[in-house]
Amino acid sequence: MQEMLKKYWRNPWGLEKTWFHIVPIIAWEIWMIPYAVKHWSMSPVGGVISMFLAGLCLAVVLYGFSYYNYVIVRDKGFTVRGVFYRFVNDSYEYSEIRKIEFVNRTGQMGYPYMRIYTNGGRTRRYFIELVAPDRLRPLMLDLQERGVKVEARNMESFLKLKSRR
Repeated sequence: MQEMLKKYWRNPWGLEKTWFHIVPIIAWEIWMIPYAVKHWSMSPVGGVISMFLAGLCLAVVLYGFSYYNYVIVRDKGFTVRGVFYRFVNDSYEYSEIRKIEFVNRTGQMGYPYMRIYTNGGRTRRYFIELVAPDRLRPLMLDLQERGVKVEARNMESFLKLKSRR
């Protein structure tokens, strides 16, 4: 019998965050590194400052890519997988999960994350930017149907029901 598989995923290139935050920083980075190398020979201090700024921008891009995760739900467990960071590929069986919290950080920009508590006492947090807002409720219900305790904190704006007119 074939295993049932549901993928809660959306294309990262369709996100505003990708085009308005990450792509300009990458473009600036491509310009900044040759500039820093050129100025290194003229002025070591200017080169150091330029390389520091280039490294800072690269760190911002790499951190931004850590949010690009999605969820695959299977019959016996689920997987959280990263798009840009392929090493984020953590699988959990439902029997080893104590609870999952979906949390929206109030007062801060960004997207909610899921915090997974295992029976062994381990806790992991994953930003799930690639799960569309309208797919968060079905994901939560899907996990609950499989026996996982699911809690939502500060998720009102993401879980609003469509208004009935």
